[in-house]
Formats: sequence, C-alpha cells, structure tokens
Amino acid sequence: MLVTRELLTEGTREKLLAWHHSGFGADASTGCRPGDREGLHRLACYLHKAPLSLERMEYARGSAQVIYHGKGAAEYGRGTVAYDPLDFVALVLVHVPTLTRYG
Repeated sequence: MLVTRELLTEGTREKLLAWHHSGFGADASTGCRPGDREGLHRLACYLHKAPLSLERMEYARGSAQVIYHGKGAAEYGRGTVAYDPLDFVALVLVHVPTLTRYG
C-alpha cells in the first residue's frame, strides 16, 4: 500500500521484508490520554529505558568481539551471541531514537 501511494520506495520495501526481526515489538494500542499524568509517567519511564542490559554484555579483547547473553537464554532458546564491535553498535543504534527538532 505504501509503495502504491509512493510513500515508500520498492527498494526500502524489499529491505524491510528481508529484515530479520530482533524480537523487539511496540504495542501502539497503549496510549496516554491528555491529563493522565500517571500514564505519561509510565510512558516516559519506558522510553527512558536502555536498549540493552550492560550486565548481559561483555567485550572479549582477545577476539575483539562483543558478547551478548540474551534474556531468558535457557528458557526461550535465546543464546549467547558474539558480534563484531561495529556491527553491535549498529544494531544498538537502531533502537536509539533520532532527535528531531520541531519548530
């Protein structure tokens, strides 16, 4: 639909369809109504969370790799993964919001 309406290029569509899902998801059905200070606080706390846990990350100097131990590795089959440092930074940056100035 977005390609048809020329809001997305065919190349970008193909990249999105080929993307390996990281497991991260967002539920847009949860919102915050005007005046809901408690809801706004919960939302702000969620957005302030780090995209990864430093306790699960280690740097193996000898092999020059970043090793990340997935949450619930044993229970959910999410094991330990070794990354090239630059690839790891790229994966993390995808989850860091871009600062945009509105004016």
